[in-house]
Amino acid sequence: MLFYFTFIFFINSYLCTNLYCDTCSSTGCSSSIENYMLINGQCKYKRSEGCEFFNSKNICTECTDGFKMDFSRKMCVPGVELCADIIVDNSDNLSCLSCYEGYTLTSATTCEKCKSYNPSCLVSDSTCTLCSVCAPGYYIDNNKCISIGNCQYPHTSTPKICSSCIAGYYLDETTRTCKKGNITNCIVYYDAIKCTTCESTYYYTSGECQQYFHCLNVGNTGCNFCEYGYGLKDGHCVKCNSNCIECFNDSDVCKTCQHGYGVINGKCVRCNSACKSCDSTSSEICTDCYEKTGLSSNTCVSCGANCLTCENDNPTKCTACEIGYVLTNINTCKKCGNNCTDCSATNTEICYDCQATYFLNGNSQCQTCQTVSCGALEEFQCGKCLEKCTFDNRNGNWLCNTNENCYIYDSARGKCTVCNDNYYLDNNYQCQKCNKNCVSRCTNNADQCNELEDIRLDENCLIFGQDHVC
Repeated sequence: MLFYFTFIFFINSYLCTNLYCDTCSSTGCSSSIENYMLINGQCKYKRSEGCEFFNSKNICTECTDGFKMDFSRKMCVPGVELCADIIVDNSDNLSCLSCYEGYTLTSATTCEKCKSYNPSCLVSDSTCTLCSVCAPGYYIDNNKCISIGNCQYPHTSTPKICSSCIAGYYLDETTRTCKKGNITNCIVYYDAIKCTTCESTYYYTSGECQQYFHCLNVGNTGCNFCEYGYGLKDGHCVKCNSNCIECFNDSDVCKTCQHGYGVINGKCVRCNSACKSCDSTSSEICTDCYEKTGLSSNTCVSCGANCLTCENDNPTKCTACEIGYVLTNINTCKKCGNNCTDCSATNTEICYDCQATYFLNGNSQCQTCQTVSCGALEEFQCGKCLEKCTFDNRNGNWLCNTNENCYIYDSARGKCTVCNDNYYLDNNYQCQKCNKNCVSRCTNNADQCNELEDIRLDENCLIFGQDHVC
């Protein structure tokens, strides 16, 4: 008996697992989903040039770009589609419900661009002169669409009279016209002094729309949902209790506490100092730990040396290491080569990434920017040496400038050739500071100024020498 039911279930499951089958029976698939057709019990993709969608009866209901519907033949032919909404009736006949903007429906299957196109007229006769259906807010008068100022829907029995107004307007019962309301943030008015619907996150009270602060969704009786860190109280959002970062609809009942606190009876209670979070029954029972510690017997203990994280109940077994260390196959952390932040576990001298101000050279070693000349093709090398590398707008090259006071750096020679103002180039191609009295640069040494600052120590002296002696 067990075998029988299992077999039947398998057969039915197999017959109905076809993703493109809409309904199935004991003999197989009986109908297909849209864009597929049923052939010998199998759902095959319905392909027809120009058709975008087929319904379950294999009738095309939408054409692809560059094709339009031939309503009489029920197929897509080359052309521009003017009908925006094609419908199928119970007899499988096609007709157009509405046209694209700029065109008017002049018959059940025809959209025309009338010479005197009126966007308020949705359905017209074949001559585009006699309108039979108008857009909302308009009524027909002598076969033309007439606007009712700021009206959303005309009265059904008396079209010239408005029954409801557009947003921000109210219906004057005396004149039956729409007038602009004066209640700030009101969308739908009941009358001149009462609002029935305020803007999102606002509610109506005491003759005005007031805001629900920190509310995500407003209902008929108040706020339904609050922002993260806030809970409901009397229909308003109030901040969760102290140390609580997520509370239930009742702001007094905490769901999630800050690190170092645990939820006990809906309140945030300080956990044991070693715990990142603790159990709802006791602040001494840790449920999660901070970095470099692992959970063991409900307490947080130190991980192995240089571990960032480790396994629970086995804190000596590392799962991630500190920067500059790599995880070995025995779950310990091994130091990478000099200035490496990441390296190979089998050979720690093979670096994958380097510390700031170092770049990875061709030997998988971390090299300081000061030891390399950086040209246009070496931009990737200088990327990690931001404070040492500068961009030369004159030639579009990145220059490895090992001297922050260098003005022109020769990347080919790896040497500075011109220093900034008030600096001179020494014999080692390093920029040294000039004498404080030099106006711009100095030559060979600090005291050989190209231009001496005019410091008149003696008001009676007309000319000073470089030694500042009159």
